[in-house]
Amino acid sequence: MLRFVRGSFLFVLFFLAFGALAEDFITTIGEVKAKGGQKLSKGDLDALIPGTSMGSETEKVTRTWLHEKGGKLVGSFNPKPGAGNQNIKNTTGLGAWKVSDDGRLCVEIEWPRSSEKWCRLVYKVGSGYVGFGNDTEDDAKGHRFTLRK
Repeated sequence: MLRFVRGSFLFVLFFLAFGALAEDFITTIGEVKAKGGQKLSKGDLDALIPGTSMGSETEKVTRTWLHEKGGKLVGSFNPKPGAGNQNIKNTTGLGAWKVSDDGRLCVEIEWPRSSEKWCRLVYKVGSGYVGFGNDTEDDAKGHRFTLRK
């Protein structure tokens, strides 16, 4: 429980520090559906994810996850030079990924000072992707990311 609280606290601090800058990579399910976004199935994700690098970026940081075949994962969190990140260091975490039976991409990462665990429905929109915790409300928020083989 303490690990969860500590991880949640660090996430809140990160969000408060970078939340306004992160808005450029946040979208809603309503916007994704209006742009013709397609929800990826379990089969789609099982074929797509192994061997890919997932990335998301703000003005201040770049986050990357390498999805190795077999379910291993390496995550990195890298502040951009000159973006006022003197107190944030490059960080690497190890973990695992899987596609759940209901078609969600699930990630667990052990960072040096916290843990991260989440599952997201994935939509393809143009050349990018958006992950959502739920897609039942038009104003549900998701994060844009890229995938590269």
